[in-house]
Amino acid sequence: MRTDRYRYIEWRDKKGELVARELYDHEADPQENQNVADRPENAALCEQLAAQMKAAVPNAAAAAGRR
Repeated sequence: MRTDRYRYIEWRDKKGELVARELYDHEADPQENQNVADRPENAALCEQLAAQMKAAVPNAAAAAGRR
Protein backbone atom coordinates (compact mmCIF):
# COMPACT_ATOMS: atom_id res chain seq x y z
CA MET A 1 0.00 0.00 0.00
CA ARG A 2 1.07 3.56 -0.52
CA THR A 3 0.76 6.69 1.55
CA ASP A 4 1.99 10.13 0.62
CA ARG A 5 5.40 9.18 1.99
CA TYR A 6 5.70 5.38 2.23
CA ARG A 7 5.19 2.19 0.28
CA TYR A 8 4.50 -0.88 2.43
CA ILE A 9 4.37 -4.46 1.14
CA GLU A 10 3.66 -7.74 2.90
CA TRP A 11 4.69 -11.11 1.47
CA ARG A 12 2.69 -14.11 2.65
CA ASP A 13 3.01 -17.85 2.14
CA LYS A 14 0.24 -20.14 0.90
CA LYS A 15 -1.15 -20.40 4.42
CA GLY A 16 -1.44 -16.62 4.64
CA GLU A 17 1.41 -16.32 7.15
CA LEU A 18 3.56 -13.21 6.93
CA VAL A 19 7.04 -14.12 5.67
CA ALA A 20 8.50 -10.71 4.77
CA ARG A 21 7.80 -6.99 4.79
CA GLU A 22 9.09 -4.12 2.74
CA LEU A 23 8.92 -0.47 3.69
CA TYR A 24 10.25 2.32 1.51
CA ASP A 25 10.42 5.97 2.54
CA HIS A 26 9.87 7.94 -0.66
CA GLU A 27 10.98 11.17 1.01
CA ALA A 28 14.42 9.77 1.81
CA ASP A 29 14.63 7.11 -0.93
CA PRO A 30 12.39 7.82 -3.94
CA GLN A 31 14.03 5.02 -5.96
CA GLU A 32 13.15 2.38 -3.32
CA ASN A 33 16.71 1.14 -2.96
CA GLN A 34 16.64 0.65 0.83
CA ASN A 35 14.06 -1.55 2.54
CA VAL A 36 13.71 -0.01 6.02
CA ALA A 37 11.02 -2.36 7.39
CA ASP A 38 13.41 -4.16 9.75
CA ARG A 39 14.75 -1.03 11.40
CA PRO A 40 13.60 -0.83 15.03
CA GLU A 41 12.58 2.80 14.66
CA ASN A 42 10.04 1.76 11.99
CA ALA A 43 8.36 -1.06 13.95
CA ALA A 44 5.37 1.04 15.05
CA LEU A 45 4.98 2.49 11.56
CA CYS A 46 4.95 -1.01 10.02
CA GLU A 47 2.28 -2.11 12.50
CA GLN A 48 0.21 0.98 11.72
CA LEU A 49 0.47 0.44 7.96
CA ALA A 50 -0.28 -3.27 8.34
CA ALA A 51 -3.45 -2.41 10.27
CA GLN A 52 -4.48 0.11 7.61
CA MET A 53 -3.88 -2.45 4.87
CA LYS A 54 -5.86 -5.11 6.73
CA ALA A 55 -8.76 -2.67 7.16
CA ALA A 56 -8.69 -1.79 3.47
CA VAL A 57 -8.33 -5.41 2.29
CA PRO A 58 -9.61 -7.55 5.19
CA ASN A 59 -9.28 -10.94 3.46
CA ALA A 60 -5.88 -10.43 1.87
CA ALA A 61 -4.16 -13.04 4.06
CA ALA A 62 -6.88 -15.59 3.41
CA ALA A 63 -6.76 -14.89 -0.33
CA ALA A 64 -3.02 -15.55 -0.35
CA GLY A 65 -3.69 -19.10 0.76
CA ARG A 66 -6.18 -19.75 -2.04
CA ARG A 67 -3.80 -19.18 -4.93
